[in-house]
Amino acid sequence: MRLMYGARGVVAAMAAMAAVACGGDDGSAPPPPPPPVRSVRILSGADVTDSAGARLLQPLIVEVHDSAGALAPLGTVVRFESLARAESYEARVASLTALGYSSLASGITDASGRTGVMVELGERPGTARVAIVVPTLGVRDTARFTVTPAAPARITLTPSDTAVFVGGSFTVRGSVTDRYDNPRSDPIALSIARTGASVTSGGVVSTSAVGRYTIQATVGPFSQTAQFSVVPPGLLTAFDVISGEIVTVDLVGGNQLRRALAVSAGIGIRPKWVAGTGEVIYSTFNGQLQELELAAPNQGTRLLFPQRPASITHAADPAPSANGAWVYFAAHSAGCASDDYCLHRARLDGTGIEIMEATRVFPERSFRPSPSPDGRRVAFQVDVSTGPRVRVLDAETQQLSAWSEPGFAPAWSPNGQMIAYMNSKGDLNVIGADGSSPRVVVAGKEFLRYDGITWSPDSQWIMYRVLEGTSIVNAQTGEVLPIPRLNAYFNVNWR
Repeated sequence: MRLMYGARGVVAAMAAMAAVACGGDDGSAPPPPPPPVRSVRILSGADVTDSAGARLLQPLIVEVHDSAGALAPLGTVVRFESLARAESYEARVASLTALGYSSLASGITDASGRTGVMVELGERPGTARVAIVVPTLGVRDTARFTVTPAAPARITLTPSDTAVFVGGSFTVRGSVTDRYDNPRSDPIALSIARTGASVTSGGVVSTSAVGRYTIQATVGPFSQTAQFSVVPPGLLTAFDVISGEIVTVDLVGGNQLRRALAVSAGIGIRPKWVAGTGEVIYSTFNGQLQELELAAPNQGTRLLFPQRPASITHAADPAPSANGAWVYFAAHSAGCASDDYCLHRARLDGTGIEIMEATRVFPERSFRPSPSPDGRRVAFQVDVSTGPRVRVLDAETQQLSAWSEPGFAPAWSPNGQMIAYMNSKGDLNVIGADGSSPRVVVAGKEFLRYDGITWSPDSQWIMYRVLEGTSIVNAQTGEVLPIPRLNAYFNVNWR
């Protein structure tokens, strides 16, 4: 068959051919054909909100299509990969037939192009992602979930333990977390059962009586407690083992003031208040010998003996009497029968040095003096062959008490009626100043025995140290009030 073209038809045909050859009137190439369609359709199980660690009841089901848009062939492998954030998996997955969850699971498509996994949400709130990968088709998609904190599991109170002066206040702060330590916003109910302190809903604690108190915090079925001590007013001098300094500090561990550097030669620094002054007397090592120094606020230090007596070498364990008449101390001297410490006393201006003759006869050391308030008698520790014992000496008559008790580091009460001491069992004891009615105040707490003890000015409380820290105990009732912020201070003396 022969085709016939008129002139107009030939021109049109040629123009059409030229257009095809050149790509268009503007000279551009024709658009590429659309890419093949390969896809993953998420049918169910995604866009779910649940709590951290939850195992979702509905599986994540996907449908896979090939490049022609048809269902993927039976048996096509689909990988489900948990993504990580901050070194923690956002979710975990398990195949529909598996029992355990991990960061990776796989499935194969059925005749309807579908497969799926079970999902366990991660521990951290936020968006959790599971990547869906079909390796043979080069397809990747992402299923997303929203993770919220899990149920309340823990209440934290800050501070968990503290001390405050009677009449003072502080704020306790509470937080609620789930079992993964994720914070929650649940309201916390606070209460204090014992009278003498109260707490507001905002956590402000107010106090009106000395004692040990417990704050109860409740959220639903969960509860937590914090404790605090309400203590009487007081000012301490102590040795700060961290800085190596003599310091003054209040009874709750605040308002620290540095006085002087001091070095122990093994028997301890043992600072003591000098009655009627702002001075503190203590022992320090000058590189060769122990000496007694006094430190006053903003006035530097001075030696008790500017010119050391020839008969005395090491001088330690200073203990001023409450009436300011004497300072007792332990010293190595030519008068001591043993090659160790025995007791001496001197005036606070460094004059009138006396050796306590009754203590020099012991073949072992006599030390840790604690004078009665009037300065006439002194309790002390003597290390005899059967073990350390507490004795009392009348400094005027040089008569030793008829009684003695096994124990360490005696401390005479400011009212003159009792002597506190520790024993080898780890007990804190008191005994009448006449040796009557010894009794245990705190039993068996493994005291740091050579650190010493000190009385409150009103003779109601005794401060002591155990391995757990510093506490005061009521000498009559036995109530114990821990004071956490004093734990770094040793050789404490109270006024």
